[in-house]
Amino acid sequence: MQRRYVGFTALVLAAIPLLGCATALSDAEPLKDVFCVQRARVSLKEAVETAEREGGRAVDAHFRQDEELGCLTNRPSHYEVTLLSRGELKTVDVDAGSNQAQSRPRDESILKRVSNFLDRLVESAPPDANAAQRVRLSMQAAIDRAEEPNAKVVAAQLEQKDGAFGYTVKLVENGRLKLTWVAAG
Repeated sequence: MQRRYVGFTALVLAAIPLLGCATALSDAEPLKDVFCVQRARVSLKEAVETAEREGGRAVDAHFRQDEELGCLTNRPSHYEVTLLSRGELKTVDVDAGSNQAQSRPRDESILKRVSNFLDRLVESAPPDANAAQRVRLSMQAAIDRAEEPNAKVVAAQLEQKDGAFGYTVKLVENGRLKLTWVAAG
């Protein structure tokens, strides 16, 4: 069993540099998310509103489809929303079909852990809670500014670039990923 785990880990680590050949890791988005977010009934903005009703202010939100192209077989998808609440960061999952906040059992299988690890490689870490408290522009307002006709928001994240806070907003339009920066100050 240990030998299979080491071999699988080596395979995954060997594949990571190949991801960078097509695009920078920070600009990548898993194919499953680009395709499936277009089919989601709930928008990221609606999911953020739902999550914030649980208490807190959204600083990071991403669409998640656990199975590759699971939307074709009606597998559930969700939005993972990180909230700043009383100086702490917490995560709320919102069902992309029903817009209901939910607690999801965590799949601890090795395959799921590797999948989550690879997903996190293409995303920045959530901002520092103390810094995030100083930002006045809400994520919902940033999404409003970034939205375009015929495009759907996949992710929005509060970040600091060159000393200024803002939101990186990822949109999907006609199957293609677009990034936009919305200054928050």
